[in-house]
Amino acid sequence: SWEPTSRTDLEKAFQNEFGFRPGTYVTDLKSRTVNVGDWWGHWMTFTYSSNIFQRVVSSGFKPVTEENLSEHLGPHWKQSIDNPSPNAPKWWKTPKNLTGVVFFQENSRKDFPASYAFIWADATNGRIYLESCAWQ
Repeated sequence: SWEPTSRTDLEKAFQNEFGFRPGTYVTDLKSRTVNVGDWWGHWMTFTYSSNIFQRVVSSGFKPVTEENLSEHLGPHWKQSIDNPSPNAPKWWKTPKNLTGVVFFQENSRKDFPASYAFIWADATNGRIYLESCAWQ
């Protein structure tokens, strides 16, 4: 596992995930990456910024709807919300409500045959949370 602490490494993790560097207004950035066999997981949290949240969400994320949630067994990202990975960092939080809060992206990584990501904003506590997973 890798849980960077330097701002430089955290900015690299942010850029690897979102394709752009965080501005200086993105503070209290945390990241954890875990590889287990053919599975890869990444968790990230940082201070809430509506501009950053909209920029990320507009890059291919879709809002969660009741229809998404009613699929048989639910999509992979929903299973991760219902049963968080034991590899998730201690600071990781999952949302209480899904519709109108969570945005998801299936096949979010091009370097793996299967993947997903979901992001949500906890505006009350001023945090953005992201989980991204991929596997062979």
